[in-house]
Amino acid sequence: MDRKDHDLLNKQMRHLNPPPANGTGTAILAVVAVFLAGMTLGGYMVAQKSEQPQTASNDLLAAMAQPRPALPIAR
Repeated sequence: MDRKDHDLLNKQMRHLNPPPANGTGTAILAVVAVFLAGMTLGGYMVAQKSEQPQTASNDLLAAMAQPRPALPIAR
């Protein structure tokens, strides 16, 4: 690239200015805050609505604790 090409490139690039990056940190902070607030609120709402979950092992133990009738003996 010689001097003439370099001057021409400078003239073309003179009008292109990068946008200011003033709001980037604020936008990232806002996204993180909304995410954490949603996770907290969602966890609170789920905890309020759900009851103690019953698992299959609890049902099995309850079924086995019930007395069963004796089977007839075949002769």
